Amino acid sequence: MTTQLATAALTIFVTAGVAGANPGQASPRSDTHAAAMLGGPGLVRLEVGAEMGQTEINGSAIRHSEGALVLAHRGPADTVGTTVRVLVGPARAYLGLELGISTVTAAPPFRSDVALRSAEAPTSSQGHGLTLAWPFGFQATAGPVLLGFEAAVGWRRISLDDPSSREAISGAVPFFEARARAGLWVTPRISLAATVGTGVVVNDSKIASVVVGFSRFPWDGDP
Repeated sequence: MTTQLATAALTIFVTAGVAGANPGQASPRSDTHAAAMLGGPGLVRLEVGAEMGQTEINGSAIRHSEGALVLAHRGPADTVGTTVRVLVGPARAYLGLELGISTVTAAPPFRSDVALRSAEAPTSSQGHGLTLAWPFGFQATAGPVLLGFEAAVGWRRISLDDPSSREAISGAVPFFEARARAGLWVTPRISLAATVGTGVVVNDSKIASVVVGFSRFPWDGDP
């Protein structure tokens, strides 16, 4: 009898904790907390947004398809594009995959001998870029506010347009970036976030993005 009473009391305690102050209707955060305690929901999020970036490129990274140097000097390549990220992990830590497609809006000029190959002088101020990266970081929720810090390692492939040639002028630039993130929960499963980052050690890069996040679990499983 004692065992049965203890079991019943424990059941009532757990049920009351999940239901919260509103009897008969479970609180989403309480549900998430209880599930997290049992090894349940965590962070599973899809992010889609716009990104502006700047990546330092030089002659050794960006070459003609035949291997010839094409840039007059090293300098930043400015890009504007779209980024898509998939993040997974426990409630407050994650690993992810990041893909980006962008347009190069400005870059260092071509060497003069490259420009003289055609009456139409080529310009390296246009082109496109592709980003492949693996972000990993931590986040915390305080009410509707979402704060986080992450690092990302990957490559940006920069391709520059040359009207005087059909050959590719491109190269992959590695990067390692430190990023800070801040956002708001619009609903328990939808968030808006802004990110700023800068390259460290490997490459002098800078990024700024705004993304919409779609989470599989409310508040990413953060109780």
